[in-house]
Amino acid sequence: MTRLLALGLACSLALNVWLLASRRGSPDLPPPVPPAVREVPSGESDVPPVPEEAPSRDPSPEAVRRPDPLGLREIASIPSSEERRKRAWRLAEDLARDPAAVAAVLAALRSETDAAVLAVIGTMFRAALARGAGPEIRDGLLDVLRHGDLPERRAAAVWGLWWICEGRSDRDPECVPALVDAVRADPSPAVAGAIGEMMATFLPPPEAVEALREALVRLPAGPDRRAVAEALGRGTFLLDGGAELVRRMEEAGESALKDDLAAGLARAASSMSAIVRRDEAPADREAREHPEIRRKLARGVPSGFGFSWFGSWRAPARAPAAELYRDLAAAEPDADLRDRLLRVAAEIEAGGVRGTDELCEILGFR
Repeated sequence: MTRLLALGLACSLALNVWLLASRRGSPDLPPPVPPAVREVPSGESDVPPVPEEAPSRDPSPEAVRRPDPLGLREIASIPSSEERRKRAWRLAEDLARDPAAVAAVLAALRSETDAAVLAVIGTMFRAALARGAGPEIRDGLLDVLRHGDLPERRAAAVWGLWWICEGRSDRDPECVPALVDAVRADPSPAVAGAIGEMMATFLPPPEAVEALREALVRLPAGPDRRAVAEALGRGTFLLDGGAELVRRMEEAGESALKDDLAAGLARAASSMSAIVRRDEAPADREAREHPEIRRKLARGVPSGFGFSWFGSWRAPARAPAAELYRDLAAAEPDADLRDRLLRVAAEIEAGGVRGTDELCEILGFR
């Protein structure tokens, strides 16, 4: 009886979240369109890609004349974001073996003023350029995070500090507190957003959760607040099964904040298997985020609400899960997703959904 009540509560929670995300007739919601989610291949790091377009700001004449021994400005000038990312990643892998080269990248982080070059440096630090670096590199990155003049400069230092301490205070006593202080005090939303993006990619340390809560209230609507909401979801979901985010969604008066919280809930429930891109154009985001968030919620039901994988259930225990997916289908305005949810319910009852692969295939992630 207790198990059935627990499953009933989980179903009720999921349906409430779904209805909040898919209310029909609300003037805040755009018309649904077929979703498109990027699935992260198995074995790859779930590190969000760099922005789709290079920053529009052109390098100053002085920057062009300065020597560029690492080729950073050459990489920044590549039109394709994917090619820029690959080149920056390969360069970081090559330079990581040479402490002098890592120090040269840090020097460039301190001196460069072009946003495109700083973005390349940030990508290199995402590629674990500073992992295993010594105290000189750590101290330099801490100084940039605390005193850097440009938000892009401070944000680029974030990933370097994370890889030095790997998000754990016991590995380095200064890095995590500095990151938490930046979430609370940095005047630029971009810095809090960069830290939120990083923590959502892995797992926020416990001491960061309260700072993320404060930032969620303080930051304006936009991709940086969305990243903070996703990090908060990752930091609280294992403790309360999403209860805090659902409560905040119910209390939020701002439609955009409800969307951010729904994204945070989906991010946590889907165990980082998919991510809404932070660099989408606003029109693209408005056109597609609602069906995508709901599809990610559907994919996250088994892990997000503590259900066992369907294939291991006895036949009577499959009924609540199938009923949940049918309830979600009844509330879903997008025809394609509605049909997929009904297929999931039917396959659960038939014992055909045994794990992630079958569920993702039916929901259209692959």
